[in-house]
Amino acid sequence: IVIIWVFLLGFGSPAMILAGFVFWKWFGSIYALIALTIGATLLYIFAKYFLKDLIFEKFYKRFSYFHKKFKNNEFNFFLIYRFVSSIPFSISNIVPTIFNVKVKTFFFGTIIGLYPQTFIWASLGSGLDKIIDKNLEPPSIIEMLSSKEIYFPIIGFIILVILGIIINKKYYNN
Repeated sequence: IVIIWVFLLGFGSPAMILAGFVFWKWFGSIYALIALTIGATLLYIFAKYFLKDLIFEKFYKRFSYFHKKFKNNEFNFFLIYRFVSSIPFSISNIVPTIFNVKVKTFFFGTIIGLYPQTFIWASLGSGLDKIIDKNLEPPSIIEMLSSKEIYFPIIGFIILVILGIIINKKYYNN
């Protein structure tokens, strides 16, 4: 279902949270990562063969500064692109068609680059599951936010965002 969701341009965070909620953080993050990667790769292949001209027309001007970076070191830059990307997930799956990224690079760059954020979102879902299991009554928002099952993933997310900003400034603006 997640593969189809991503292929139909769905965004990834609900799938990651749900996977963590249902399968806990470790298995849930791996399940979500594999499903998101397969869905994203299928969307990329579809877009590469059937929508490349349309995508080029709509997005090339906005992302043309990536062209040289992708050509210089495709895998490393794609990995950074996946890790840092502030582009919505569905768009970030089709933009690489402009730069003719190899499918193998897309797949492995996605699976490695998405794992940190997938683990954090799955951990958040797993934390929600634990809080719900512990309480007979629905917890207040303060109780939820003060739970380590929730604030650790939030702190991890903030660290990931700060790292993304630093990497973005170093690699995207040069």
